[in-house]
Amino acid sequence: MLLFDTSAAIEWLRGNEKLKDKESSIAVSVVTVYELMWAAERKSQSTFKKTKEFLDNILVIDMSRDIAYETAHGKAQLMNLGLEKHIEDLTIAATANLHRLELITFDTDFKDIARVIPINYTYYEF
Repeated sequence: MLLFDTSAAIEWLRGNEKLKDKESSIAVSVVTVYELMWAAERKSQSTFKKTKEFLDNILVIDMSRDIAYETAHGKAQLMNLGLEKHIEDLTIAATANLHRLELITFDTDFKDIARVIPINYTYYEF
């Protein structure tokens, strides 16, 4: 199973050919649901419908206490290194780590996050 971060989910919805072979094994963090739906709310009705349909047909992994603990620990570790990353990305990384999922992303921030949260990830360039 693969965990798409928000950038990968957006690229999936756009039909990015790099993700074509990933369709049968997609999961997302509940944080990605929030980020996608927030963006879709500001777009067209068809974007909203397509986004919701995508999310309704994949596994969504809820937040847990352990994910929150790992997210907080990662945030503190990054701040000690002088790095500031979005809490949403840290939560997605913690979800991937604790559920032992490969993270798929187009977001370079995960290179830094992987320094403090051990994740197996694949980074794609736009």
